[in-house]
Amino acid sequence: MFDELKKELFDRFFERNPHLATIIGLHDPYDNLLPKGDTAKVLEDFEILKQYVAGMKETISYKELNDTNKVDWEVLEAAVETMNFEVYEQRQHELNPDAFGMVGAAFGLMLTNDYACMHLHFFLGLVLPQVIWPI
Repeated sequence: MFDELKKELFDRFFERNPHLATIIGLHDPYDNLLPKGDTAKVLEDFEILKQYVAGMKETISYKELNDTNKVDWEVLEAAVETMNFEVYEQRQHELNPDAFGMVGAAFGLMLTNDYACMHLHFFLGLVLPQVIWPI
C-alpha cells in the first residue's frame, strides 16, 4: 500500500512539476509541458504534500514497513518540514522576483535537448521570433 501511495504522490508531483520529471529523465509525457510558476502553485504543492503525508500516517503503520520504505517515509516527513520552512520562513516565492525561474529553466531544457517535440520546434521557428523581435 505504501508503494502505491508513493507512486500516486510522485505521479501527481510530476504532473504539476514536469520540468523536474524531465531533469531526472522521465521524458514521456513531460518534455513538452511547462510548470505553472506562481505563489498559488507553491502553496497548492505544499498542501498536496501535507495531505499525502497525513494520509500515509493515517493508513500505514511505520513499524510494519521494510527498511527502504522507512527511509522513504522519513524523507517524505522531512520534505514537509523543509517545504514548511521554505514557504513560511524563507518565502522566496514572495520575496525573490526570480523565484519562478523554473519556467524559464524548463523552457531552456526543451530548447537544448534533442527530445523536444516537433510542436516546440515549430513554435520556436515561427512564433517565438515574432514575440522577441516583433515586426
